[in-house]
Amino acid sequence: AALLRPPSQSDRLSDSQRNDAETSWLQNLASELITIHKQSAGGVLVLMTSLANVAYVKRQIADAGLAIIVIVADGQTPIAKQKVQFLNAVAAGLKPLWLAVGGAWTGLDVGGHGPWQEIFGDALEAQDDNALTTLVIPRIPFGTNQTITHQWRKNHRPGVPWELFETAFRFKQGLGRLIRRPGLPQNRDIYVLDGR
Repeated sequence: AALLRPPSQSDRLSDSQRNDAETSWLQNLASELITIHKQSAGGVLVLMTSLANVAYVKRQIADAGLAIIVIVADGQTPIAKQKVQFLNAVAAGLKPLWLAVGGAWTGLDVGGHGPWQEIFGDALEAQDDNALTTLVIPRIPFGTNQTITHQWRKNHRPGVPWELFETAFRFKQGLGRLIRRPGLPQNRDIYVLDGR
């Protein structure tokens, strides 16, 4: 757990210490994702909290020299297009690893049911649906909502634990990405890697 503990504000680190701790955490995370991907029965969705972290982990996985298809949130490619890339890789018989952020936590529906049918014409039977079998949450999404509405709530009602409510909501929504219909194979895995 110590190796997968991301640095946080409570650590009271200097900027350089924080950067070193973040780099070490991301290197350990990339190594763990490679292991998880190897063990996965199907596609892997990794719900990240930062585009910079996504880019770093992608480089680490690429540097490992393994034949892993990595779909990434890059700030340019819409999530709908990332989903199509992911499902196309699954349809080609591959086992993709998707490093996602933002709307993937709350507004993403991916798998061999409706999303598959929209692209390929027919849905997969539930017992054959291994499009997405593994969900990974490397860091609890604390403090990720930066909307004006959320900022207003925090400023005008400071006695309410808005960050805890928001974190619990995003975490619950994130878990909901994996199970989208009944009858799926019993090969689903959820990894919460935040060692804090």
